Amino acid sequence: YAPLSVVEYAAAARAMAAQGVALARVRPWLDDVLRRHVHALSPGGGVFAGGDTQAESANLAPNPNTLAAVLIGDASRDSKAWAAAELARLPHEKLDFPLWGALAEAAGVAPVAVPRASWPTSYFARGVGSYFARTDWSKDAIWTVSRCSKTIDVDHSHPDAGNFVLSRGADDVIV
Repeated sequence: YAPLSVVEYAAAARAMAAQGVALARVRPWLDDVLRRHVHALSPGGGVFAGGDTQAESANLAPNPNTLAAVLIGDASRDSKAWAAAELARLPHEKLDFPLWGALAEAAGVAPVAVPRASWPTSYFARGVGSYFARTDWSKDAIWTVSRCSKTIDVDHSHPDAGNFVLSRGADDVIV
């Protein structure tokens, strides 16, 4: 349910901003949401979940709500354009909540491909303690995620010292 929460937070922040409430940290947060989404994509196209799911696969299918949040909210122009391009790559039948897709489309942002070749091949998502690294941005890359985070009493995050995923191309080798 994290992608749904993210898009709901972005929509709520948008509504508050429309009423004159200054929310200075929303833009950097949404820019990080996009960055985390891109780095969390395995070469096989799945997304590292980083928590409990009921899926039997090592990684989850990308969720359009995460990208809709960037388009709906106060993200930077670049992040919005990249989110539009990433969203266009996803199957549209995955839209569980069409409202978010409609609002993302209504943003009217021209898609621009994420400039992966110029991006670093590693990213640390500090808030959740996830470190993503890859050899390159190709579909044959070796990609890894490691987690070492403390327990957050108000969240579903469990003690996670030593958890990691290693993929080689589309093959999830160690989870």
